[in-house]
Amino acid sequence: MFILDNLIMSPWRFFSFIVEEIYNRAMAELTDESLITREMLEVQVRYDMGEVSDDEYGKLEEELVGRLRAAREFKMQLAEEESEFEESEDFWESE
Repeated sequence: MFILDNLIMSPWRFFSFIVEEIYNRAMAELTDESLITREMLEVQVRYDMGEVSDDEYGKLEEELVGRLRAAREFKMQLAEEESEFEESEDFWESE
């Protein structure tokens, strides 16, 4: 019976693993401040070399600063939610 269960559930487990991995990598990329900072430095270098106009530089910088701000806010929100979850876990364990 267990072999049959494993055969039936294997595709679902694999699919679930793939979806979870994609989610984790997307979250890591969205919240990676060093990646955003590196992009900001690249834009600055391109601007200094004359490859990017003033207007384009302003737009790119504004977008990257917005992404950096959003990543920091998202990290703070996740930390708050994790803290609240740990507090609720502690409550249930103390009873």
